Amino acid sequence: MIISLLILIIVIILLIVVLLWKNQIEYKANNEENKKQETVIKKNTSTKKESDNQEKNAKIEGIVCWGDSLTYGLAGGYPKVLEELLKKDGITIPVANEGVTSENTQEIMERAGAFPSYLAKDITIPREKKAVMINLVNDEGDAYNQLLANGSSSCIVSIEGIQGKVLRKSSAGKSSYEFTRLTKGASVLIKSGTKLTYDFVNRYENYIPVIFMGTNGGWSSIDELIQQQQMILDVFPENKQFIIIGLTYQHYVEDKELDEEMEEHWGEHYLNLREYLSGQGIYDAGLKPSSSDLEQMKQGIVPAIIRTDKVHYKEVGYQVLGKFLYQRMQDLGYLK
Repeated sequence: MIISLLILIIVIILLIVVLLWKNQIEYKANNEENKKQETVIKKNTSTKKESDNQEKNAKIEGIVCWGDSLTYGLAGGYPKVLEELLKKDGITIPVANEGVTSENTQEIMERAGAFPSYLAKDITIPREKKAVMINLVNDEGDAYNQLLANGSSSCIVSIEGIQGKVLRKSSAGKSSYEFTRLTKGASVLIKSGTKLTYDFVNRYENYIPVIFMGTNGGWSSIDELIQQQQMILDVFPENKQFIIIGLTYQHYVEDKELDEEMEEHWGEHYLNLREYLSGQGIYDAGLKPSSSDLEQMKQGIVPAIIRTDKVHYKEVGYQVLGKFLYQRMQDLGYLK
């Protein structure tokens, strides 16, 4: 009886040992499988992030700089400096300099396509490359005569997919426009209300816009200037990457109110150029400010040492601006 009981106990112990051993093997197998799955998930996640980054960067086809003479600059201005810095880092994208001397905000907005225009009447575009008269209206349906009012003789537009050149003509104080298709094709009737699409809207669709305007006027309040900047950004609504450069002309920044409101509105997209060029920018340029320069810097004024006049910069000024802009784009992750 005792022997039988002992045998039973031994059998039970053996069964328990076998079960524990089996459970241990299954646990190890499951643990290894889980680790493999985690590795696969991490790899897939990493691959997806890399793919997303590549897709995001692939969409950035270039940078377009809208502005006046401060963008046009000397020796290509800050856009040229920016392009050279990009090339040094192996980033081969174009930087378009759309700076035109003496233009105010309204004229820059016109060139950037911020004022949409539409056909006022039906027109027939002939199959040959012959000019056809067109009349334009704005969003409100009022006559629009500001196209090419900045002095440019012509521009390239598309009307219902037909690309052509628009020529402005003035007579007796009135303006009219001619549209001439660039290539022959079928004769097409175009209805009134059809929108003109500027050639550069397609060209700069995936470009990062940099807006530096306002020195020559065209705005009456800071809120209006912000609205004008937004209207240019609205031309390319899919692009969430952009930079707004602040003004440095003393007349506009004596009370620093402009910078404060701009920074509040645009946040990290705003480049406070006045603050930079009246401070660290002078030393980044390798310049040694005089006592009068230092006095101006204390007042938040861009010192004479880096300027050619009250408005424009010396070549070294455009160089440090280009570097300052490049660093901000890096900080924002635009150039990864």
